[in-house]
Amino acid sequence: MLIGLIDVGGFDFSHPDFLDADGNTRWLAIWDQGGDARPAPKGDRFGYGAEFSKAHLDAALAAAPRLGVPAYEVERQSQLVEGAHGTHVASIAAGNRGICRRSPIAGVLIALPDSDEDRRRSFYDSTRIADAVDYLVALGTHPPMSDAQLTRRFGSEVVDGWMGRSRIHNHRWNDPEALSTLGTI
Repeated sequence: MLIGLIDVGGFDFSHPDFLDADGNTRWLAIWDQGGDARPAPKGDRFGYGAEFSKAHLDAALAAAPRLGVPAYEVERQSQLVEGAHGTHVASIAAGNRGICRRSPIAGVLIALPDSDEDRRRSFYDSTRIADAVDYLVALGTHPPMSDAQLTRRFGSEVVDGWMGRSRIHNHRWNDPEALSTLGTI
C-alpha cells in the first residue's frame, strides 16, 4: 500500500525514520508544486512544479556525505523547514516506527501561485489539492497515462482526466491495463 501525503512545509526524505536497511529512502516521489529544481511530473494534468523521484532522492542520500550537506539540501524543495509538519505526519503514518512501517511513501508539497492569493478570482487551494490527490492515485498504480492514452483506451475523448462527467483513475495495482471510473458529478 502506498502512503500518500499532502502537506506544506516539506518532507525530509533523508530522516532516519524513512530509510530502509540499505540506507535508501522509502519515498517513491515528492511533487513540489511550487518548485523548479526538477522537471514537472509527466502527464497532462501535472504540468507544473518539480517532481523528485526515488532515484533522485537516493542519489542525494549517496552524495550528501561527499558534499558535506544534508541530502535534503542536494534535492531542495521550495519550502522545506526544519521540523516540517509534512515530515512529522509522514513519520506517524509511515515511518519505521509508524503505523505503516513497510509501505512506500509519496508526498505532494502544496504551493499556490500568486494568482490564487485573491480568493475572489480562484478556488484558492482546492484545485491544487485535487491535482495532488489525482497525482497520488496515479502514482499508487503506475505512471500517469496522458489524456491521449486514455482516449485510445476508452474510445471516447478524455480531456484533463475527464471523460464526459466521469473522472478517470487507474487504481488497480496488480493490473495497470484495467481502468476504473470513480465517481460522477
